[in-house]
Amino acid sequence: MIPLPDDFLLEYTMRNIAWLKAHPEFLDHIFYTARRETVTKIEAFLAENSIHVTLGYPRDATVLPAFVIVMAPEEEDPHGIGDQLGAFQEFYRGTPMYEQPGPDLPPEEQAVVDYAEDILADHLESTGMRATYRIECWAANADMVTFMYAILKWSTWACRRDMYRLNWVNVLLSGIDLEPMTEYKPNFIYRRALQISMEYENVYYTDLASICKYGDMLRNPSKYTEDPEVAGGPDSWKLCPHYYSHEISGYTI
Repeated sequence: MIPLPDDFLLEYTMRNIAWLKAHPEFLDHIFYTARRETVTKIEAFLAENSIHVTLGYPRDATVLPAFVIVMAPEEEDPHGIGDQLGAFQEFYRGTPMYEQPGPDLPPEEQAVVDYAEDILADHLESTGMRATYRIECWAANADMVTFMYAILKWSTWACRRDMYRLNWVNVLLSGIDLEPMTEYKPNFIYRRALQISMEYENVYYTDLASICKYGDMLRNPSKYTEDPEVAGGPDSWKLCPHYYSHEISGYTI
């Protein structure tokens, strides 16, 4: 309901860099305008280095080279005063992220879950956010940072359709050189950042005190099969869990 863009950026970056390390033959295609010597250096860089991906700034320089994911300014973009989710039901209906299959339940328990979801839908509201996230390339020399930045641009473009499937809109990339980090002496850390701007929707519950019972219905439907309140509800938008099935075993590629 409340998206975690930095978590998805972590997954996208790790997944695509791991793919590129496993398939270096595509480097000639990705960087086809680069000099042969440069492509050879990029291939050697990928083969010889473990690239760390971190959320937030690392504590020390032992993780170099690294992609460091941080949030730049973010601000709300409300659709209107008192905006209600009802106006966006068709926007959500049928999107892949809200159609993950759940466990097979007996009909009487499924009726409880359907009823609870209908009630909870009446307590949903939404608002938009404009966000900018920054993925910084950290390395001990300037050449590495240049290679990492080029790879990162490719990686982010390669997952743009995934971003749209998450209902991120107006995704824009920009870049900037950052001042070197001197706090990690004796290391001198070069940095270049890719900035990713997007807009996305936040869906949240209101009237929290009145929805507790219905949350328990979703988790323990067998307790409510005889509840007289469960007599069905209006056919409305159903809120279902959504997340990537892809599991990340570690933060180092």
